[in-house]
Amino acid sequence: MRVFQFNPGTRAVLYGLTALIYLFMFAPILFVIYASFDPNEIMSFPYKGFSLRWYREFFSSSMLYLAASNSVIVALLSSLLATGIGGLAAFATARLAFRGKALLQSAVGVPMVISKVILGVALLVLIVDLHIPRGFTTLVALHALLCMPFGYLVVWARLVTAGRDYEEAALTLGANDLETAWKVTIPLLGAALTGSVLLCVTVSFDEFSATQFLVVPQTQTMPIQIYSMIQTGVTPVANVFATVLTVVTITIPLIAQLAFGAFQRAYLRR
Repeated sequence: MRVFQFNPGTRAVLYGLTALIYLFMFAPILFVIYASFDPNEIMSFPYKGFSLRWYREFFSSSMLYLAASNSVIVALLSSLLATGIGGLAAFATARLAFRGKALLQSAVGVPMVISKVILGVALLVLIVDLHIPRGFTTLVALHALLCMPFGYLVVWARLVTAGRDYEEAALTLGANDLETAWKVTIPLLGAALTGSVLLCVTVSFDEFSATQFLVVPQTQTMPIQIYSMIQTGVTPVANVFATVLTVVTITIPLIAQLAFGAFQRAYLRR
């Protein structure tokens, strides 16, 4: 490590390799964003001007608007559901002692390690056997299942690091379990719950592998719609679609980080 710290040549090589790796990772994303503002149907170099033509077409298309609205609705509903169920599971494993706790913790993390294609096929087979039609309900259930481990981990980490001192103090002072949960535990988890919802929204918004098995024309989401569009050739509107999806994916974690800091500062001022 001393060689890396004090040798300027070695550090320059490491910084250069790091920059190349980041460039390799983010260059395609930047290229898609760049192409979304090109006024021509076939992108050309050098750049021939800035245009919002494809953005106007994107926002005026009822099909694309339906896919975007479906993604938002499914992401919000599944995130709230995943945070609620994952939060309850996190509270149970962090605060209670019972048989099967380790099994519950392992079960919650299963959707993170099993292939999403397998989960999508399994849920499709299940709803077909139960004669449940594909629609928003099944899609929200699938996304909630995929997001639940993330919601669980965020809330569980906060419960473990916060300890039980505040809750035990409230109980000692005469509060019952419900009052303690409402006035102490939930405010203590405010930042974690907000971060959980926003993280789950990000995961849901990008989900494609399992979603493709449960969508119908009326419930197509943004990733599914992008994939459908590029089957007949990449159009500039697909670049706009990908740009919007990228901006949403980047913005939500930033909002989560800002919300977490705001909750922390507000809690410390109390």
